Amino acid sequence: MANTFKPQCPHCLTRGRVRSVRRITNTFTELYCVCPNCCAVWSGSVEAGHFINPPMRRPDGRTLVPGNYEFNEGGVLVPKSVEVQNLRNRAAPPEPDPRQLALALPA
Repeated sequence: MANTFKPQCPHCLTRGRVRSVRRITNTFTELYCVCPNCCAVWSGSVEAGHFINPPMRRPDGRTLVPGNYEFNEGGVLVPKSVEVQNLRNRAAPPEPDPRQLALALPA
């Protein structure tokens, strides 16, 4: 179930309902609310103050990230020139690496 914004009635302190929304600017919205308990109607406002995590894409979908990065098919940010391996379907190396020590298991 999705979380929804439920404003508190200033009169009886029960959870109200947003009846309508009027967007004033890109960051400021005015809400018109109603209380199901006492039938009070009031207005409130919501303002976006600042970004906690800035956007990484423009509205047209182009990447805003500086550097040599891009989004892959899964929406993950990866370097453009690096091939990312799928670890689940990766085959074992054909022969052991001679630089590694041999594993000796007790008999």
